[in-house]
Amino acid sequence: LVYNGLLGATPFSPNQAFTLELLELYRVQRSRHPNYGYEPFIKSICDHQRVTYIPGMQERFARAFDVYLDIRRSADKRADQVLGRDDPEYRAKHSCAACPKKGDKCPLTLKRLHCMDGGNSFKRRADAGGADKRQYEPEYFAKRDYVDQFSDEGRGKERRVREAVRLARTVAEGDRTGTEARCASNWKAANGKDQDITGCEQTGLFGVLCRHGLVEWLVEMVRSGELAKYQFACTNLVLDTYGEDQGQGYDIGCRTKGTVERAELTGPKAKALRLQWFVDSFHGYAHERECMLDFHPLYRYKSGVGLEDFDGMERFFSWVNRCAGLLRHATSYRWMQFIELTVKQWDADRYASIGTFHRN
Repeated sequence: LVYNGLLGATPFSPNQAFTLELLELYRVQRSRHPNYGYEPFIKSICDHQRVTYIPGMQERFARAFDVYLDIRRSADKRADQVLGRDDPEYRAKHSCAACPKKGDKCPLTLKRLHCMDGGNSFKRRADAGGADKRQYEPEYFAKRDYVDQFSDEGRGKERRVREAVRLARTVAEGDRTGTEARCASNWKAANGKDQDITGCEQTGLFGVLCRHGLVEWLVEMVRSGELAKYQFACTNLVLDTYGEDQGQGYDIGCRTKGTVERAELTGPKAKALRLQWFVDSFHGYAHERECMLDFHPLYRYKSGVGLEDFDGMERFFSWVNRCAGLLRHATSYRWMQFIELTVKQWDADRYASIGTFHRN
């Protein structure tokens, strides 16, 4: 069938097949419009071809589309091996054409700028797709085992935040600890247990972007809110991948800075590699005035951030959240597959606009 440009809905004795051109058309449309589901696409094709729609046709098309995407990933993986691009960190290091560039006449104070944040729109029901035992091999996502090694540090951070919030009212005016505590208490991110996640397996996304908007790493939030272990994992990935003199923006970057520096796994590394923290400009104006002077990019212009606002994750979620509604009852395999399909289109658009970004 494939030799003749067709792909069957089942591996053995299929009674229905779809052309490779049709599967590619849906891949392009789904990448560009993440909320475009199987059923409206199949019905529109049937209307165009004046064919009666048969209930269940979208399910057979979905199975064929999974196989089609798997074939494309296998071909890309083999090509990467031949080209020497099979290193796990290759995409994160080389996806952005502008970030690795170094100034010849004016050395950069910070070699790269990053922003990180979490979003809770990508919830997936735990009782959905239990019969699908396939394991997706992610390109953007960090492994769960890697993230879970920071769980103990995360729990310690949560205790310190709760204690700081309780003590905030009694701290003398001008005390840095009190300022950080008051800032942390203003954000839901300071306590990841406030979210309604009943019955959900995946409860959201946590990610890191470069200053040009390209995705560096993603982490799936599992049965929890925006816990500190996701912040630790992403910070550790940034340090291990990019090395010294990195700038990191986060909505509670003021509090996270102290937490990371006190952590056993990431603390010594962050200090040795001179990691600098910022608060993104959008959330920064809700922080304490003293905190803004130390962490807001508007007042840190001498640190080498230029006009960077560290709000890339807000723009990222405003675009990719369009596919969240279709993934609520998806299998774990398809949940991750379609998120990466959407993210690849996002990266392609950001890569194409790097020239415009620098010109403006």
